[in-house]
Amino acid sequence: MWDMQKGRHLKILTFYNLIQKLNNRRFFLTFYAILLSFALMPYYIGGTVILGGEGDYVLDFSRHLGKFGFSWFYSYGVGISNMCPSGTGINILFLCLIEKVTGSILITNFILIFSIYFLPFLAMFLVCKELKTTPFVSFIISYFYIINPFTLYYLTCLNQWNVFSVTVIPLFFWIILRYYHNNFRLFLALGFVSTCFSFAYTNYPMLVIIHISMVFSIFLTSYLKNDKLLFMQIFKKYGVILVSFTIFNFWWILPFLGTLGDAQKFYTKSAASDWLTTTTMGGKSILAKAFFLKTIIGSNSSWDVNTRLYNSCIASFITLIPIFFIIYFVLLSKDKKTKCLNVSIFGVLLIILFFVKGSSQPFGFIYTFLFKHLPFFYIFKSPVEKFSILYVFVFSILLMLIMNSFNKQKYNKSVVGIFTAYLIFCSMPLLTGNLIPDMNIGPYGYCSRKYKDKVEYQQAREVINNDSRMYRVLSMPGSGNYQLCMPNYENNIYTGLDPVLMNTNKPFIAPEHHISILYDNISSKNYRKLLGIFNIGKIIINEDSLPWFGYTQKESIAELKTVFSECLTAETWGPITLYENENYFLPIIYASIPNVPHSQ
Repeated sequence: MWDMQKGRHLKILTFYNLIQKLNNRRFFLTFYAILLSFALMPYYIGGTVILGGEGDYVLDFSRHLGKFGFSWFYSYGVGISNMCPSGTGINILFLCLIEKVTGSILITNFILIFSIYFLPFLAMFLVCKELKTTPFVSFIISYFYIINPFTLYYLTCLNQWNVFSVTVIPLFFWIILRYYHNNFRLFLALGFVSTCFSFAYTNYPMLVIIHISMVFSIFLTSYLKNDKLLFMQIFKKYGVILVSFTIFNFWWILPFLGTLGDAQKFYTKSAASDWLTTTTMGGKSILAKAFFLKTIIGSNSSWDVNTRLYNSCIASFITLIPIFFIIYFVLLSKDKKTKCLNVSIFGVLLIILFFVKGSSQPFGFIYTFLFKHLPFFYIFKSPVEKFSILYVFVFSILLMLIMNSFNKQKYNKSVVGIFTAYLIFCSMPLLTGNLIPDMNIGPYGYCSRKYKDKVEYQQAREVINNDSRMYRVLSMPGSGNYQLCMPNYENNIYTGLDPVLMNTNKPFIAPEHHISILYDNISSKNYRKLLGIFNIGKIIINEDSLPWFGYTQKESIAELKTVFSECLTAETWGPITLYENENYFLPIIYASIPNVPHSQ
């Protein structure tokens, strides 16, 4: 009998220890890291990596550093200013180090993609810990911040120069919370972290969004630390943060200010206005999608497996759970202090929602007025995407405060249970191997971020990289979109920046550089002289390139090869043909130094 009781007590003790372990912060961090690793593993089977889109194209980070680490973008083949630390940021230096140590692009690529999905979770987890949230609630809020439909879809663009803003916003909030009453530490911590993540706001509308989030964070921290708003203190704290940010980021802010004039020539208000019209059509649907946290998810269910999931009938009910909790507990909270805080944050959420919908109705004329008359406001030509990031952040913070307020109340278990069911539903893309889903691009089939670098591509890059001369490469055929469309792994399609030329050490010219004369006059008898004028040493024809937005030149690929073969020598590797412009290539010409007499 005693042995049976002893065994029963041991079982109870073991179960209790298990529960204690499950309510440990390290456990939840480890659990998410393992879950994320398993979700990413299928993309790295068979020598493939995750690649594609406008920002995830680097196969050699050391070469990227050498190519883009300048204030002048010679790498793009034309004379434009580099207004962002995209080549010299800490991210590139770190990835170069990983690449050198491991000698593997696969490991380096995995660490990059893992960081895109893990660091936002970690940043929000730190915020929850600082606000004394229980480990389990910290986990579900941090997980919600990642797994909600908007964020999960936004991160699939994989552009590290945009998506890390989702990490920076809660990370700055954590620093403000932690060092609010110590100006010196606040100054150093925020300055150091802002420098490390300087690449995350090289999209300048995102830079403004991040500073708006910091203002919100200071106001909220002031209330949480002092039980009231001390406006003079708030003003001083933001002054410390602004000075810190400016000093620590002076290395890229100064050249950026010098290029504003040039940027306005390329980034015109009329072009931004046209873009705004196309991105904010259907304001009522945008407002509705905001409640579901689906602002950037299309209504076409055939686009990919995730849009099919989010547009299903069951999703219409389940994805309303978070906003239902917020509205219910904000309105029915009995504690006056808690209700005042939650109502205030909910008011901020509604203001952000107004900006999310942009110029669409209702009250779209206000946004249009600001767009036309407020200086530099026209940078927000994509309000749905940019303001939704801020919206989800504030939404998550409010949800966390609500769960903190009823942590010991009788309906806590029911609320957590229902919210957990919501998280499990939203985890379907991660659990089913569709974290980065294949996208339907019509007649060409499905676009996949699972990329395999062809041997022929490697051979062509090696020839270009081993050539010690400095010249431009002309990309053919001229694609009607800055992203190429090419058959790649198995039966899938690659879409994104050119993985061949973007990973060479030479500048190149493509149609998006707006040098139309090189694509309009290919059959001209003086075309070879034109190549010399533009310092073009080689021409590359990639027969894998598909005309998903049409070609910019009138000649077909076969006609291009006929024209160039008549006067240029060539090397061929499968679909890649590389032509050498020997006779008409002009080397770099330097300006002469004026003959200034020496002083006697």
